Amino acid sequence: MTTCFVIGNSAIDKTFVITSPLTFGASILSQTTHESVGGKGLNQAIALSRCDVNTEFISAIGNDHSGEVIEHALQQENMKKRLAKYSIPSDQSVIILNKSGDNAIVTSANCAAKLDIDWIRNHVKHGTTGDHILLQGNFSYALSREILIEAKKKNMTTILNPSPIQFQYDSLWEFIDFAVLNEYECQELSKHDNTFQGIQKLSELGVKHVIVTRSGSDVLLYTESKLQTFEVPATNVVDTSGAGDVFCGILVGALLHKLTINESIEAAIRCASLSTTAMGTVSSYPTGTTIKSILGII
Repeated sequence: MTTCFVIGNSAIDKTFVITSPLTFGASILSQTTHESVGGKGLNQAIALSRCDVNTEFISAIGNDHSGEVIEHALQQENMKKRLAKYSIPSDQSVIILNKSGDNAIVTSANCAAKLDIDWIRNHVKHGTTGDHILLQGNFSYALSREILIEAKKKNMTTILNPSPIQFQYDSLWEFIDFAVLNEYECQELSKHDNTFQGIQKLSELGVKHVIVTRSGSDVLLYTESKLQTFEVPATNVVDTSGAGDVFCGILVGALLHKLTINESIEAAIRCASLSTTAMGTVSSYPTGTTIKSILGII
């Protein structure tokens, strides 16, 4: 069975729901609070594993209570976890959520930054043709480059979700098979204010398939010099936190089940939309049964 190695961060997410505008210098009361495990790497790994595909999650946690909570949560999921433990606090995310369900996120990545290429190489050494690597933007340029080069040495398919943006990927796009970005990230990394020109630029720099999500309205796919648009269904949005991670995880899971790119995007949209109808990140994700039904594998 083919494997997807998800290499990314793990964190504890703390969500604060506010009704007043967020202003520096002002103290604001939160109407509701919520805490759960999160981090883009962990979120994507859980969504992927619920597709019933062979998932290996490579990450780092602190040797603290938060690390124990993260490890316990991962034990409930159908995946192999490769967690490096360090004597520093586990990473944290603070999510500020407004009444429309839109969010702003601040994340620490000190644990994620501790991961080194030797640890990662040791856990992807059996990777081969047909396997996938899913990577986010939590690592340094140097480590990201080494991971991608290692993947290509093994002829693995690479998927990059470059969030949060820490650097330009100009010399890395040639190693990317799938780039999954939101509209802001596409414009920032392509250096184009026009999204369509930005997509074409990333393709010219070497990305085989460029996928751009646009604020819950639609998803764009640019592949083989053709642009396609996929509509996003209207939903009663409660919390958009982690929806992009659901999209990434389900997209890769669907591809591993041999769905076409178009079918995979449509399944990812449905699952991501479902996740916005409840509070939290992982706690709002569709169950494995629901996901497999959407993928048509039950």
